[in-house]
Amino acid sequence: DGRDVGRNSLLAEGWLPPDPPSGHGTHDYVFQLFALSQTLDLISSPGRKDFIEALQGNVLAAGLLVGTYSRD
Repeated sequence: DGRDVGRNSLLAEGWLPPDPPSGHGTHDYVFQLFALSQTLDLISSPGRKDFIEALQGNVLAAGLLVGTYSRD
């Protein structure tokens, strides 16, 4: 039903994988991770603003995961 997937940077629902241009060297991809006190009550296909608002008061811990990726 779309509730588990938010909108990406193209404003479409779904995941956009790391996709650096060929030959442009390494790129860092930064993911924000949240441990929550409860399941968030989100609208279908939430945007970033909706997600950030739903996080308020529910974050137990947060962290970053940085992945480095390149394509020859």
